[in-house]
Amino acid sequence: MFCKFIELYAEENVPIDMVMYQNEAYSYTPYPGCAWTAEGTVRFNRDFLVPTLRKRHPEVKTYIGTFNTNRLDYVQKIVDGLKGYVDGIGLQWEGRDNIKALRQRYPDMHFVSSESECGNGSMDWRAGEHTFHLLCDYIGRGCDEYYIWNFILCDNGRSPWGWAQNALIQVDSKTKKHRYTAEFYAVKHFSNLIPGGSRVTAYKSREENNGVSVIAFMRPDGKRVVIAGNFTDSQRTATVKLGGKYLNIPTPPHSFNTCVETK
Repeated sequence: MFCKFIELYAEENVPIDMVMYQNEAYSYTPYPGCAWTAEGTVRFNRDFLVPTLRKRHPEVKTYIGTFNTNRLDYVQKIVDGLKGYVDGIGLQWEGRDNIKALRQRYPDMHFVSSESECGNGSMDWRAGEHTFHLLCDYIGRGCDEYYIWNFILCDNGRSPWGWAQNALIQVDSKTKKHRYTAEFYAVKHFSNLIPGGSRVTAYKSREENNGVSVIAFMRPDGKRVVIAGNFTDSQRTATVKLGGKYLNIPTPPHSFNTCVETK
């Protein structure tokens, strides 16, 4: 069935780059789901999914996840059992609690944030701040990719099972007009100025840095980029050491800020 999915999408010129065996295998949901044991997860991936994909679709990477649980012992048992079989790890929701420990244990694995948190349908500045914080935290702690869940929704984004959610773009179903939400601009600070091949050189979370998240990158062109988010009600100065110099960024309250080296 995994191969059929890949092949049918290929017929529509939609290439599949990566698969994970199941989304959120650690949640009880109001929609169809499937719970797994750690042993079953290892056996299915090691003995069935990975060998089949390697034989029929070697161009498709296999990641283990998505891990939406903070049970570190459980996750480690699965990943340890699949060393040499998978290309990376997908983490979301409570799985974020484990990033630091997992990155230390598996320094050579590729980590992705496989789903941004969906919000509550407010699509306001606070929602944008939360996504900005998540972007900083996932990327700053070792994830190389970050996937947004909803790109565009109408009204308050209510799902078929009653969950109002956020999106980057909100459409009024009556007027058909759209607007870019704060979450759109939070994502833009990262996607617009941080090309592939950039690397994180420093990170301080808002909890460690008086309410201001600061993350620094080195781009492939040699230019440094510093992104800072002020989540407080007052102006704060973010100070970053860059070589032998210091960059002082005055950040207004509740703001997103990016500085790009111009040399």
